[in-house]
Amino acid sequence: MGVRLSPQDSESRPVGIEFNETLELITKLEDLNVSYIHLSAWDVFKKDNDGECIVSKVKKAIENKTPLMAAGEIWTQAQAQKAHELGIDIVAIGKAAITTPDWPIRVYKNGDNPEFTPVTEAHLKSAHLGTDFIKYMSRWPGFLK
Repeated sequence: MGVRLSPQDSESRPVGIEFNETLELITKLEDLNVSYIHLSAWDVFKKDNDGECIVSKVKKAIENKTPLMAAGEIWTQAQAQKAHELGIDIVAIGKAAITTPDWPIRVYKNGDNPEFTPVTEAHLKSAHLGTDFIKYMSRWPGFLK
């Protein structure tokens, strides 16, 4: 069993638990022997007030005992590689997978660029996203043109 956590508040909507509470929770999850921890971050490369990347702090908290999966502003092959070098064992793709459903082949394997946001509604329809999901994504600032 894995656990997905969102360790950062959105800058536009600061609600939820504090990052230190996330680290405390991770320690408790370690005691439960979870199979992996998945960080759903706004930006895995963002540094905190101490100048340290949140991924680095999480890696210290789990002491490399549990695999770490993370997503957050990973769009390109170079960014995926950089995320892996930060200590992310499993690199997850979020928004980039929505805009570029064939990301693993097109971007990682072939070295192409994904469709960066903002994208058009027509692009999302061509990627076979449903109308309700496109409507939901239109509420995300900067996602749609």
